[in-house]
Amino acid sequence: TNLDLNYREYEKLAGGFYPAKFDARAWVTAFREAGARYICFTTRHHDGFSMFHTGQSPYNIVDATPFARDVVKELAEECHRQGLRVHFYYSLIDWWREDAPRGRTGLGTGRPADKEDADAYFDFMKAQLTELLTQYGEVGAIWFDGVWDQDRNPCSTGASMSFTA
Repeated sequence: TNLDLNYREYEKLAGGFYPAKFDARAWVTAFREAGARYICFTTRHHDGFSMFHTGQSPYNIVDATPFARDVVKELAEECHRQGLRVHFYYSLIDWWREDAPRGRTGLGTGRPADKEDADAYFDFMKAQLTELLTQYGEVGAIWFDGVWDQDRNPCSTGASMSFTA
């Protein structure tokens, strides 16, 4: 649940996001030494904030935070250097974009219901997924989350989203 936090209030938090101790090399080394064969990193969660530099939305770690670094790129490059596969988690839910189908958990975000546009939102997701699959080297898998929240929306009632990168 989003605790009925207004999406415009929540987006202000990005201005203070600065993971100063983030070190891709240290993370990947620790995972590799622990015996991991891959890392699955959250590229975008239900809040709609992207942890990679996307050209599809300004609401991302490079453009919306003082940190201004693409952590997905740094992690992917380090995984490739150290021989670990990189997997991406990607949420189909988006509480920030006004065109995104609200589902059940997005009802308390304050987004206007009359701006939902599943086709436009699918186009946005396809463009982001194209970025993830073409700009970060070999990707072992993408884990999609959130269809469980969309039972009243076209994406889970027969309409399909075709995607080719």
